[in-house]
Amino acid sequence: MRYLLRNMLLGMVTMGLFVFAYSTDSNGPEARSEEGHRAELRPSEEAAFALVWGANGHRITAEIAERYLTVATRTALDALIGDTSLAQVSTWADRIRSNPAWRYAAIWHYINIDDSLARYPTGQERYEAATEHSEGNIIEAIKYFEAVLKQPGEPATRAIALKFLVHFIGDLHQPLHVGRGEDRGGNSVRVRWFGESRNLHSVWDSGIIASENLSFSEFVDFIDHVPEDTLAAWQASTCIDWMNESFALRDRVYDFGNQSDQEGGPNLGYAYVSATMPTLMQRLAQGGIRLAGLLNALFEENPQGATCNLAFIKDTVRLKGE
Repeated sequence: MRYLLRNMLLGMVTMGLFVFAYSTDSNGPEARSEEGHRAELRPSEEAAFALVWGANGHRITAEIAERYLTVATRTALDALIGDTSLAQVSTWADRIRSNPAWRYAAIWHYINIDDSLARYPTGQERYEAATEHSEGNIIEAIKYFEAVLKQPGEPATRAIALKFLVHFIGDLHQPLHVGRGEDRGGNSVRVRWFGESRNLHSVWDSGIIASENLSFSEFVDFIDHVPEDTLAAWQASTCIDWMNESFALRDRVYDFGNQSDQEGGPNLGYAYVSATMPTLMQRLAQGGIRLAGLLNALFEENPQGATCNLAFIKDTVRLKGE
């Protein structure tokens, strides 16, 4: 945690050196230097930031969350981001990747857990083993930005914490964000996606979602039909549970069927989409429902407990229509 705090403080200081230009469209904010030019990363640095849900994946999760916020939470969010939607701010943490001042934030988007750590019986033990020598990871980041939001502070600082938190809850539900270090969360795994050379991570970032040919709001309408008992069960869980779920789902991600030995990598298409779409849809929905629960816990009048452990709010979730 000391590394996270150190880097966060550095980031806040650096905020004075950069102007963040916010567009009014769904692409959200973009980091620019004072001269107004977009900063570029070298290819090796750019690759480090490839570990992210695609833009529509984040918008889907954020839009689902928006539908389950309490009145108190909506009021608190208005004070931080005005009439900007969660879907708009959900991609901010990716868009600042072009800003060298935020380069250190790359490690906050994921956690590496090798297959060998399956030997640990609990997610907490697995997490501790995976992060013994870590300088930061997505779980640490979520807990830190929760703490920032729970305390009074500068609105601009708390708004940044909100944007990171919205993004990282989505990331944690993408199975390859709990990835194998040896293949960089699937970024080093070449596949042929409907004949086009891609890496596996990009297929899960955007390829499978795009195959439905829906806008993010249409995609939300397709999957936002969660029974109340399931909704409560999803929220009665912790970020370690979410990490553990993604870890457990990795076998499905790497199951290429009889296409595994194809030249140029597995040739993935409709069969892979059919096999993986239910998992992807569930993870998007879970991310949104849990994000709503977490934000409601943070911004209720008397928040209590560690909000990464959401069990205490499972009976107070706002259901649609209430």
